Amino acid sequence: MKNKTVKIISLIMIVVLALAVAGFAVYEVVVKQDTSSIPRAAILLVSLIFSAVRIVMGRGRHGVAPLSVYRKHYEDIVGTAFAGDTKQERTFLRALEAYATNKPAECLKHLDGLTPSYQSYHDRFAVAFFRALCYDDMKMYPQAIELYEQALQMREHASAASNMGLCHQRLGDYEAAIAAYEKAIAIDPQLAHPYNNVAHLYIRMDDYEKALPFAQKAAELDNKLGAAYSAMAICYAMRGEREPYEKARRQAVLCGSSESDIRYVLQKMNAPIQ
Repeated sequence: MKNKTVKIISLIMIVVLALAVAGFAVYEVVVKQDTSSIPRAAILLVSLIFSAVRIVMGRGRHGVAPLSVYRKHYEDIVGTAFAGDTKQERTFLRALEAYATNKPAECLKHLDGLTPSYQSYHDRFAVAFFRALCYDDMKMYPQAIELYEQALQMREHASAASNMGLCHQRLGDYEAAIAAYEKAIAIDPQLAHPYNNVAHLYIRMDDYEKALPFAQKAAELDNKLGAAYSAMAICYAMRGEREPYEKARRQAVLCGSSESDIRYVLQKMNAPIQ
């Protein structure tokens, strides 16, 4: 009976935490227009699902997801990194687990435990990328930028370029941020978020003519990206084009953006259409 009660309480806590993680991710994307939290939210939700399953099935220790989950989730980044050495691989996967569970300092400690002399090209790229992610999360943006640049020298990767753009953006260097986002676009032209980020930076720089085509392309690539439609609405409003503004604003709201936020921005900008 006691074990059953503990299981029920644990499951309730997991459900509440999963809802909180999902809610935080939605808030970051819709309100703050920051997509950097999406990968972490996804892996945390996967881990929570595994934990719930293990509690219900009575398997595993402490409901912890197997380390293989982290390799699979970050497959695009890690590939076969450290796959040839069981001990090194386990240390590396522990680093991924620490990063996914919001422990960047612990992740860095695990990465420090890897033996550099045995690292292959793929190993070094993965280590540089995750070091950059950790410094990024710790708000040490110059260090993160340096590591993203090192990673990009080893392999052209759109996420590395896009994340580097976010670091420049947080430091207030919009020109460098746009250059990084454009590099991400050149590496993978089918990613919507770099276009969207460029659009919003140009809006901040009061250059609506340059912002609009980037916002349009982002919406074309991802028709559920509310931030792209919000950017389009702002550009059309600043140009005094009411009909396309209303259409973009409605679409932004349908995709989860806040109409009041859009109107607030337009009032602040003293837009011809509000």
